[in-house]
Amino acid sequence: MKKYLWLASVMLLAAACKPETDNTASLSASSSEIEFEAAGAAVQTITVTARNVTWNYSMPESTAAWITAERNGDALSLTAADNMSKEARTGQIRIFAENNDKVAALGISLRQAGNADAPDLYLTVAPASLTFVGEGASPQEVTVTASVETLAWEAVPDGDAAEWIAVEAGNGKFTVSVSDNPSEERRTGKIIVTPSEPAAEAKAVIVVQEGKIVPPSLTVTPIPESMEWEYKDIETMLYLSITAVNCTWSARAVDEEGKTADWVGLYPDKNNTQLNVRPQTRNTSASPRSGYVIISADAEGIEEVRFPVSQTGAPEHLTTLAEDLDLNTLGLSWARTTMTPQYPEDLFQSPSTKWEMNICSSGISFNPNTGRYEGDGHKLQFTLVTDQIMLDEETMNYVIPDGEYVVGPVKPSPEDPTEFYYKDPFTIDQGEEGTSIWVPYRGFWYLETEAGETGDRAPMREGTVTVTKQAAGNTLYTLDFDLTDDMGNRITGTYEGSIGLYVNGVQIPE
Repeated sequence: MKKYLWLASVMLLAAACKPETDNTASLSASSSEIEFEAAGAAVQTITVTARNVTWNYSMPESTAAWITAERNGDALSLTAADNMSKEARTGQIRIFAENNDKVAALGISLRQAGNADAPDLYLTVAPASLTFVGEGASPQEVTVTASVETLAWEAVPDGDAAEWIAVEAGNGKFTVSVSDNPSEERRTGKIIVTPSEPAAEAKAVIVVQEGKIVPPSLTVTPIPESMEWEYKDIETMLYLSITAVNCTWSARAVDEEGKTADWVGLYPDKNNTQLNVRPQTRNTSASPRSGYVIISADAEGIEEVRFPVSQTGAPEHLTTLAEDLDLNTLGLSWARTTMTPQYPEDLFQSPSTKWEMNICSSGISFNPNTGRYEGDGHKLQFTLVTDQIMLDEETMNYVIPDGEYVVGPVKPSPEDPTEFYYKDPFTIDQGEEGTSIWVPYRGFWYLETEAGETGDRAPMREGTVTVTKQAAGNTLYTLDFDLTDDMGNRITGTYEGSIGLYVNGVQIPE
């Protein structure tokens, strides 16, 4: 009996000393996030611990474009290409169990800093378009220049163009070949040149192939019976589509005598498939002008296309505006007025006061040395006539009276030189041409200056200017304009702000 008890004890002891077997499967990695420098980044290593599983890794194409991975046992070495963009980029590597789908895969996040010193990446292609004959066309070359040597590229025909366009890449260039065009119609395709770096923009090379060889011909559509423009119209364009097969076309404009008509503008597009026709200048003459547009080909047997064009005569006007003008769009920001007579308190009293007004945009300034307005921008110049204004001794200022000032014909000077001459209060002389180069504009004018030269201009012939003093004791006014020029264009808007007053060259109040 004791023998059996001893054996049982031994068996229990042996069972207690036997090691346990752990079949748990798991994956872990030494890091879940890895940072790379923008350029010259050190190789980063991930150590993978796998229990009871074998493992592998994968990464998307967007990551593989700049990350190279190499496995060495349980270690995964990662090398990052230099970031050629100023923007940071991110990626991911997935580590997974190959023989156990119950083990969760690991996601390793990758990030590379943006390169502050990254060069500008771009491609240039030359030429940017190719034209082939319809049959038996010779191959043509396109040169591709990269801004940096490390910027690679690939050229591939786009979409259906691959059916008739072939590309063969070479050293810094590619050769383009086309198959014969079975149709008489021109066909167009594109070759897309894609850079290796997303920061660089892809380029397109346009490939045009003429239709198969047919006799020379010239087609213009539409051919108008005639084209007439209004005297002030320099914007209405006549669009002509032109198809020249096996020939080259040209266009010219002539007057009734066959001489060049310079006032007709002819504008072909860069592909010579369209001609746009319009007047180059307004007709400032009261007489209408006319001529012909002639489109011809350089091949024998093709009849030229000819149609008449004309422009009506101009009425008597001085404005260059072709439409209404909103003064609020001109940036009028400051104003200056000179009051006359210059000695209002002198013994010789004038029954009226004139306020020589200039309202200007910021690009124009007043030169006190010359007494002229200089610079580029916009200006309204006119003279308000009021009853005689005396100095306000409390504010030491002269105040422009509120009210509506009417624009009208210039009041003629009296024939008798001994008769006292003055303007009627609350009037403004309408704009008219001056009598000398020193005073080219008299009365009420809108004037634009560009590069020191007068641009658009308009004389005000009718309308009103309503003046409102904003508050007592300051120089702030509101001027509302409702005017028309000598062509009937409306000139409207509001000026709100200060008006600097000058008497004898001194600003009032001082």
